[in-house]
Amino acid sequence: MKIFLLPALILASISLAAQTTQSKVVDPTGMPISNVWINNTEENICTQSNQQGSFMVPGSLSADFQISALGYHTIQLSIADLEGENIILIPIAASATPPIESITGARMLEPLYVVDGVIKQQIKYLSSDQIESITVHKNNSMTRFYGEQGENGVLYVKTKD
Repeated sequence: MKIFLLPALILASISLAAQTTQSKVVDPTGMPISNVWINNTEENICTQSNQQGSFMVPGSLSADFQISALGYHTIQLSIADLEGENIILIPIAASATPPIESITGARMLEPLYVVDGVIKQQIKYLSSDQIESITVHKNNSMTRFYGEQGENGVLYVKTKD
């Protein structure tokens, strides 16, 4: 009888340390992206999004994930960032850094903030030590990806790992 209890206890302790996360990958317009690779970098577990952009992936509460797809920027997210929110991947062509001259000048209206692929209301919570790079699109060319939200420009922020 003890032989059967030991494996049950081991499985119970493993299931407490891990959880299955479900989310969806979309482009900036909200369209689902299929065949996106979601890689649990700590536990070497990988899955792919389906035709609706949805996926499920197991991971511990401290797991980090790398999300990548052909033609889109790769992003790193924690398991807390994956749960329940749509993950927005930015097309590579849409985030080319403009020349420095084109990003100078005053803008009175607030831009749309996208931090590591997630739309945010503001970025005041970030310190300069946390930011790896910022890409600015100051004209309304981003409305094709973000609709009216991108009308005042888009500020892409990539944080340090």
